[in-house]
Amino acid sequence: MFQGKKVTKRCEKILSSLMQLQNCLGGFNDITTRKALFAEIVANPRRGLTAEQNHRRAYAAGLIIGDQQAQIQRLLNRARKAYFRFDGAKAFWKLARRRSAVAQPLPPSDGNQL
Repeated sequence: MFQGKKVTKRCEKILSSLMQLQNCLGGFNDITTRKALFAEIVANPRRGLTAEQNHRRAYAAGLIIGDQQAQIQRLLNRARKAYFRFDGAKAFWKLARRRSAVAQPLPPSDGNQL
């Protein structure tokens, strides 16, 4: 349907931008999910573990949550960059048509109609 080097290049730019944006949004989802899971770990000590083991488990969860929080700004910057790259890309389906392919206007009517 769409052919040519220009179309291919535009299409690749759009797809690349969308893939980057999707990866960033997936990263946000991962962080949110982990925060919820680790909040549960911290709030509910596990049965059968000693107090020290539960403390270490909560400490490890806190470290991971902190690391995840530190990644949010980087993901946000990457998502913003990918979005603007996508938003600025030219649509591959809107390439200018050749002049000969465009319908030519009809000459003015002289008033004699069928």
